[in-house]
Amino acid sequence: MTGHPAHHHQETGGLPLEVLLPAVFVVLLADGYVLLAGRARRRNPQAGWNWWRTGWFLAGCTLLAALLLPPIAPWARTATCAATCSSTC
Repeated sequence: MTGHPAHHHQETGGLPLEVLLPAVFVVLLADGYVLLAGRARRRNPQAGWNWWRTGWFLAGCTLLAALLLPPIAPWARTATCAATCSSTC
């Protein structure tokens, strides 16, 4: 086994913790913001809520997820190889 031991993990068929935790964090962050933005809109209907602000926040959450989550390309190759049952992968 070469490389750093922390980079080797068993394939359990599910998502590894290094993918699941950042994804859950970003989803909870976005959900909480949308919930609070809706509450602020209902609390003061005359002033309303700037939906552009919510859109930009969600765009930032998307960028944060892209930075925190590992690249998808290795998974795509593994899934393609598993789907085609090719021995060349």
